[in-house]
Amino acid sequence: MPSIVKKLDKKPASLICGVIGCFFFFLMYIIPNNLTAALIGIAFSYLFLAVPYALFFGILPDTVEYGQWKSGIRASGLIMSTLTTTQKAGMAIAAAAVGWVLDFVGYVANQAQTAKTIRALLALRTIIPMSLVIIGMLCFTFYNLDRKKHSEIVKELQARS
Repeated sequence: MPSIVKKLDKKPASLICGVIGCFFFFLMYIIPNNLTAALIGIAFSYLFLAVPYALFFGILPDTVEYGQWKSGIRASGLIMSTLTTTQKAGMAIAAAAVGWVLDFVGYVANQAQTAKTIRALLALRTIIPMSLVIIGMLCFTFYNLDRKKHSEIVKELQARS
């Protein structure tokens, strides 16, 4: 991961790896009944999606410094606690949503599943995560704090203190 970030910076590396991760979700969707394709798809989609997830924790401190540069207030505690709260809320909503979808499509544990249920299970492991990654990448396109700009901000903050 460090080599791709050194070459491309955080944003492009995240977006490229997100696109590749989505490709493997799509692969699992178009080849739904192939265990090998599913295992490869799962392994590689999450291998590539680990890059933007890990980089997010490197980007967050950059935004703390950006906020301090813009407002004069260093709000790292607020930003980190907001991250923790939104992660927990997101996990709770995701878990509930999976249950709601399974209930809606008629999933019954330890029973043969209907075609509708099987399609929903396929969507839950391919189309829905891929869609959420795409939404995240679209939001991330608005992030414009690159290595050069961050370096300038840090220098200016050091000069202020």
